[in-house]
Amino acid sequence: MEHFDPSQAHDDRISLSVVLPVYNEANNLVQLYDSLHTLLSSLGMSYELLFIDDGSDDRSYEVILSLHERDPLHVRGFQLRTNFGKGAAYSTGFSKARGDIIVTMDADNQDDPADLPLFLERIRKGADVVVGWKQDGKNTRVRSHASKLFNWTVSKLTGVRLHDVNCPFKAFRREVLEEVEIYGDLFRFLPVIAVSRGFSVTEIPVQNRPRLHGSSKFGISRYHRGLLDLMTVLMLTRFARRPLHFIGVNGILAGGIGFAILLFLTIAHLLFELGVLTSESWDIHERPLLTLGVLLIIVGLQFFSIGLLGELIIARHGTRQDQSEYPIRQSTPDV
Repeated sequence: MEHFDPSQAHDDRISLSVVLPVYNEANNLVQLYDSLHTLLSSLGMSYELLFIDDGSDDRSYEVILSLHERDPLHVRGFQLRTNFGKGAAYSTGFSKARGDIIVTMDADNQDDPADLPLFLERIRKGADVVVGWKQDGKNTRVRSHASKLFNWTVSKLTGVRLHDVNCPFKAFRREVLEEVEIYGDLFRFLPVIAVSRGFSVTEIPVQNRPRLHGSSKFGISRYHRGLLDLMTVLMLTRFARRPLHFIGVNGILAGGIGFAILLFLTIAHLLFELGVLTSESWDIHERPLLTLGVLLIIVGLQFFSIGLLGELIIARHGTRQDQSEYPIRQSTPDV
């Protein structure tokens, strides 16, 4: 998911944007729209619903177009050229959103729109990010335990204690998404990165309704990717400005072990030459450990050099990179 670029969003700001990534959810979209429209209309606030079709191969975008024709003032639709992934859908939605508050929800109707006012209340009370917590899960026992283990790992490694970092139901102040730089599948760690930037994060319990239509997109690979993304997040939040502190530690460790090995072999060889150690095995030229020691020192120097190069790059160019949008095939016309 790319960095939020406010220059790409419309100038006519509104109160609330709801970003809804869609992948093969044609049978859920009308019900979702009806629920959100009824709720948000009753709140008397300006809002928009952004349906981001991530290359669905069912009728999802046709349904989105019909919803736009039915309510062009509030419904905006974007169809990505192919299935880039949920992160791409979020990135597109964030770049197009006009709201001062931006809410993310899944389009499968498992997130209950009735909980949305709770998110808005927390934002108005000063929170920068509000994360949903699905206390009463509808998952299998294996998936439930895997989720708890994943969330526990995230909490321990990042220090950000959230019960359900993967919950798609979240709310953000606009400033958070303007500042936080995100790409790929790191969207699930937005709260963690927000905390590292000094924003306040809280969580609230939300309902987790059973899926009525379509099939779950869940797969065990989600946690595999999540753990790899977690390593990236740790690098971004702790060492993005000081790569030598991360890479250099590995270099010092490898080089230190290599130096200790060579020092030991050197002393043993000197004692062998002096006749203190009599076994031929103490001859340094007969020790395979010599090769390992030299190799570890070389690896340590390489790690250290890479860390120094990283420090030079950060000092000269900083961490911000140019970002480009994911290609959109078509979109609903702006009102």
